[in-house]
Amino acid sequence: MLFDLRLFAHRFIKALKKPLFKLVAVPRPVLIVGAGSTAKLCQLIGGSGARRTMIVTDAILVRLGLLEPVRRALEAEGIDVAVFDGIVPDPTEEVLERGLAALRAHRGDSILGVGGGSSIDAAKVIAAMATTGKSPAQLVGVMKVSKAPLPLYAIPTTAGTGSEVTVAAVVTDSKKHEKGVVVDPKLVPVAAALDPVMTKGMPPPITAWVPSSVLHFMKVRRS
Repeated sequence: MLFDLRLFAHRFIKALKKPLFKLVAVPRPVLIVGAGSTAKLCQLIGGSGARRTMIVTDAILVRLGLLEPVRRALEAEGIDVAVFDGIVPDPTEEVLERGLAALRAHRGDSILGVGGGSSIDAAKVIAAMATTGKSPAQLVGVMKVSKAPLPLYAIPTTAGTGSEVTVAAVVTDSKKHEKGVVVDPKLVPVAAALDPVMTKGMPPPITAWVPSSVLHFMKVRRS
């Protein structure tokens, strides 16, 4: 029953998107797939000219040691790396503001989101805040990202959201206890690494589940 409901929702959303896609070009990230794709993504980031990258993630992944290979790979490209590990599930506007402050302190020129949907969503919004000067609340809505965000990259450690290929990010208003959605094609990352090694330590069902958004994206890429 739950699978049927998800399938119906996916088809419904897909039908709604068709008119929008005819009017607005939606970029497709470069997807690097397979073991070792994390290192290849870091090489791509280095080749892009980035020199001060901030990793946006959560404290659990830092404790698991998953960030060290990423940090080393970026540093091997001559990149100065900072880590903001303050992301929590359903990140609030306050968390995003702290992330922006960390980015400015580092003088970051690019952002790499590592983790689940919350970390990648947060990376998207922080990248947009950095260039637009807007608060998270001001970005909530459709097509509110007035300038191109900082170059954004992603390494998902779960397959639960497909945030690395989507045009949306969720923001939580801690005062109203409401979730808002930032929707803009500019939020799509430049590139993402789908590296099975990075799912180490995650529960097997989360590692195995591929969301419908990713399946649809892969189908479009093959067609």
